[in-house]
Amino acid sequence: MTNIQEITELANIHAAEYGTSRKEKYIYLSNLSRSLLEAIEDDNLTAEFYEDCENTNAILKKYYQNQYRVKEFNTFKGWQKEGFKVRKGAKAFLLWSKPKGKKVDEEKKVEINKNVFVEGAISEETEEKKKYYIAYLFSNLQVEKIEL
Repeated sequence: MTNIQEITELANIHAAEYGTSRKEKYIYLSNLSRSLLEAIEDDNLTAEFYEDCENTNAILKKYYQNQYRVKEFNTFKGWQKEGFKVRKGAKAFLLWSKPKGKKVDEEKKVEINKNVFVEGAISEETEEKKKYYIAYLFSNLQVEKIEL
């Protein structure tokens, strides 16, 4: 089996773990992120390996790179801009998107602060509620050069 076939197979196994619905993917990514962070804190994963990671996405990328021998990630459109196409049947790697915020008026802010569980966080300075969505990225091993 070639390296590309192995990686595609591994990526498809990864994709099968997170299900098909948006909610299943969100839960999968939340659990994976939490598990990685806890494992690093408990020294079950080599903390030195992840010490240069500044946020959860950096940890996830490094985990994927180590687990699936991936070197580079990009979005579907990003690969197209660079002159590549994503192979048919390739399944994306999940990461967190940049936070998207929306203004929260004072009445809703009070209501949100009363709730025990809030999806997202409210920044006091900006009075914004931030929510993270899922970003779908493909690896360098899932693309091929577009022939002109």
